[in-house]
Amino acid sequence: LFIKFDLRHFTFLVLFGAALHYAVVTYQHIRIYDNPIASMPRSTEKSRNKNEQQNKLDALLDWTSKQGRILTAGGLANNFTPLGSFVPTDLPHHHLEEKSTHAAFRAFKARMTGNRKNLVCGAWDRALFQGAFEHTSNLEEAVFNIQTNTLFVDIRIPLLRDEIIKNNTGGVDICPRRPDDVRVLSRQHAFAGYTLQEYEAGRPVCTRHHCIDWNFVPNLSVPRSIPNRWWVEMDDTGNVWKEWAYGRDEHGQHYYCERWERLEDDCRGDGFVLALRKSEECDRDGILVVVGVSFSFWLCIMGISECFLIHGTCVFLKYI
Repeated sequence: LFIKFDLRHFTFLVLFGAALHYAVVTYQHIRIYDNPIASMPRSTEKSRNKNEQQNKLDALLDWTSKQGRILTAGGLANNFTPLGSFVPTDLPHHHLEEKSTHAAFRAFKARMTGNRKNLVCGAWDRALFQGAFEHTSNLEEAVFNIQTNTLFVDIRIPLLRDEIIKNNTGGVDICPRRPDDVRVLSRQHAFAGYTLQEYEAGRPVCTRHHCIDWNFVPNLSVPRSIPNRWWVEMDDTGNVWKEWAYGRDEHGQHYYCERWERLEDDCRGDGFVLALRKSEECDRDGILVVVGVSFSFWLCIMGISECFLIHGTCVFLKYI
């Protein structure tokens, strides 16, 4: 079979081949530009993933310190608390150290006139926590603040913790096997106690007194040197409020702020509300709070807080 082939056909084939080659090379470069990971050697990609995991671990281990930096304006909160604005019994761990929380809570309850409702009674999610040029949000941590008219339970857990545990264990085993595992699992904050609501110049202010605290063990930990006290600013709907630091910085601004948003089905604190605490005759302290369909239970064992359900008979005191 003979095909008539002249110079024009040859020129066309050469140009077509060159154009096709150029198109293939250009496409490969575009793929590499759009997805640089695809062009990496396998060892480089593994190194990059390892660095990402290490960065996440570093961020998780810094979580507790970051919470402290935000809360204390980078350690300057003592300077911003007005002199003479509190007495030792206002400090959050004072009654816990003195083993006088039961007597103190009864006295707080007696000061409440009638059935006055706490402004922030409800179940709350913390949408934003900001101060000292840092911030966190509910995209980074799960926060559940269950507040009755008296007792409260407040739990805060960084979301990175579960991610790192699943990556390290395949999501099967959460038992700590190495010191690093314990450090990962301990990244959380939880505390429970009594929220005393008062008014200063017509402005609502709350002071919290802790009887169970994950980050505090009597005779071993350093207690907070200023009250856990803050102003309440409620919006018109009653579904969002801001917690403002009691003190102000050198610019006249509250040095930290927390934005709280109401969880669904808490009945705005007007429905079912229950506050129970184990009696002082019990060896282990415990608090159960229920608002609407949300509840939290905390038990203290040998000064260390654990969150789980207890089976058996317990004697509780009612603090509704």
